[in-house]
Amino acid sequence: MKSTWTNEHGTVYVDVVCEDGEVWANGMSIDCLRDILKTDGQMLIEFASTGFEEPAQLYGPPEDCHPAEGSDERTVVRVSIETIYETIRLTTEQENTIFDMYCTEVYEADLDCD
Repeated sequence: MKSTWTNEHGTVYVDVVCEDGEVWANGMSIDCLRDILKTDGQMLIEFASTGFEEPAQLYGPPEDCHPAEGSDERTVVRVSIETIYETIRLTTEQENTIFDMYCTEVYEADLDCD
């Protein structure tokens, strides 16, 4: 049976560290945050997913048999950084840069489905 979902949300959490005027997360320097982040915090990459999964059909008439199929398109909803002082909302350009940097983590993350 084919299952589909639309606009299901998920979040990736990334610790960010400010050190010597640079912003680091998971060993990567994040230049687009250098001017706005002055203290350590946690970055929240919120995304939405739309897709489908259909299990393989391995028995029955040949015309009904097929391998497993699926699709999962994930898009950025919001990227923000929470510090002990404030929550910083990033610009669309910064969000897209961060989303591209953490694309693998986003696609590996579980959805917040019930």
